[in-house]
Amino acid sequence: MSEQKTEPGPLEPASDLLSSLFSLQRTTGFLFRTHSSQEDPPHHLQIMLGMIYRNQPIRARELVQYLAIGPGPCSRQIVELEDEQLIERAPDPEDARAQLIRTTEHGERVIQALVDRRRALFNRIFADWSTADLEQARTYLERVRDQVLLFQEDILDQPTSHPQPMQQEEEDA
Repeated sequence: MSEQKTEPGPLEPASDLLSSLFSLQRTTGFLFRTHSSQEDPPHHLQIMLGMIYRNQPIRARELVQYLAIGPGPCSRQIVELEDEQLIERAPDPEDARAQLIRTTEHGERVIQALVDRRRALFNRIFADWSTADLEQARTYLERVRDQVLLFQEDILDQPTSHPQPMQQEEEDA
């Protein structure tokens, strides 16, 4: 008897994609941690600092939404970044209860150094990829991101409160 081969169900490739995305996240996180400078803020603060830099001025509640973290951890990270003089807070002229957060000059220098180092690292990693291959990879990653956001909006009936896609020079922050 011959065994009939069936096509995988739609969940199997999606599950494989999810596994690959998690693996990529772990791998790049490890790569960034092992190729960091001693002066760099911890990885979790780099993520928040980059988000502030790309979306400034920004309110803490927007950071909570964008980063999908609780208000407590967000507040603690803001204090850590402020203590390192990487960000500053100012009253929001539109809402006296809120504060606007922005990077300081020092914070912008730190972000730029991170971006420069990561760009150089990725240029080495992908040196043998063609421009077309890199563009295709970026296109697919953006398509995955957009599909997840569409699911959030349409199926979960939750508005997306995500930052605008990163600009080329800011991708690595």
